[in-house]
Amino acid sequence: MDTSTSMKIQFLAVDEQYGKCFDPPVPASSLLPQWYKEQGLWVDGEKRIMDNGKYPSTVKNCMPVLDCLTAGYVLSLPSDLHVTENTPDSLSTVWPVDYKLIESHSPEQISSFVLDDVWNPSVLKLVNRWVIKTPPGYSTMFLSPMWRTDYRFQAFCGIVDTDTFPRPVNFPFVVRKDFVGTIENNTPFVQLIPFKRDEWETEIGVVSEEDENLWTRATRSSAHVYKNNFRTLKRWG
Repeated sequence: MDTSTSMKIQFLAVDEQYGKCFDPPVPASSLLPQWYKEQGLWVDGEKRIMDNGKYPSTVKNCMPVLDCLTAGYVLSLPSDLHVTENTPDSLSTVWPVDYKLIESHSPEQISSFVLDDVWNPSVLKLVNRWVIKTPPGYSTMFLSPMWRTDYRFQAFCGIVDTDTFPRPVNFPFVVRKDFVGTIENNTPFVQLIPFKRDEWETEIGVVSEEDENLWTRATRSSAHVYKNNFRTLKRWG
């Protein structure tokens, strides 16, 4: 019998019209990237036995990757975002909706952080209009959607104590310096992962005999060792 209890995250629109016209964050499992959907389970499409007695699995069989892809929720871009000028001295954007979608950050705010050369040094900020509320003791981590191949932009990561913070969290990001064009409405923009705040201590030791035996028993099967023996199913609804 499943004795787990469900936690609730709330996405509250700043006003009624916005809540009716724009999409809230959705479970990340509903927005799996196309490359992952197309990826086969086996290298070269063949489930054959290799010399080591295992099967040639692809990343599609890797549960840690799936758990990253489906962790938490994804907030997508609420409107088309047009990058109309992109030079080291000027980054210009426009959008069709009648509220302020993008604000600017001063590059001096991250003057000691060295950006990769592919990014325009100007820092923009997506103006989010959803308040995120988590239960007491829970914060939310924000980061660019994981395992994505859209390199037109990159959101910065951060953690907010969303159980106490009563306002929308805005999302700083950078744009690829050679990109001029449109980032389309509904493009996955930020992944939101709620987590429980705990105090941690560190202990250094040696792997126990019990854990070694657990692993040995699990590896008697040639496939799905982690999935069938160690993984806990995560639910984000």
